[in-house]
Amino acid sequence: EAQAQFKLCLQHAFGLKEIHNNVASALAEFDLLDAAIGYYEQAAKMDWRYAAARWNLAKIFRVAGRFEWSAKVYEDLTLAAPGDFRPFGELGFLYRDQFGDIDRAREWWYESLRINPRQTQIIEALAQAGTTGLMPVDQSTIENAPVGESKLPDCPAAWLKLLRNQSTR
Repeated sequence: EAQAQFKLCLQHAFGLKEIHNNVASALAEFDLLDAAIGYYEQAAKMDWRYAAARWNLAKIFRVAGRFEWSAKVYEDLTLAAPGDFRPFGELGFLYRDQFGDIDRAREWWYESLRINPRQTQIIEALAQAGTTGLMPVDQSTIENAPVGESKLPDCPAAWLKLLRNQSTR
């Protein structure tokens, strides 16, 4: 019955991407994933730059187990807003957790850190994944780099501190 009410509402507000996005979110709450996907897709088609619908679409594809589709939407988000670090980070986690491709995950995470180097969760994921495979550094470079200064390109001090801690375990 709730779905019928939403459809009636949409008939009067056709073309409003925000309403389609909100209806999709409500449908997702009731685990009506396929219906929610349809409304998110409609909202995204109404305005390619409408990031909220694209974010929700990527998330629901992931929940529904459609990982390739989720990756595609996140990749579209990297093109639509190349200065937004979040889709790059999400792609890293998707590639690590769902595709088992740690090398590709590192590439996405490194791009995310290039945009915003203060992402602790990604720094920790890179350290767990063996960050030195991403950036060619030797042990002395890590040990001798003073905290607060980076001898590595695009490498924040927090990252160096984490690497230094990893190397002493």
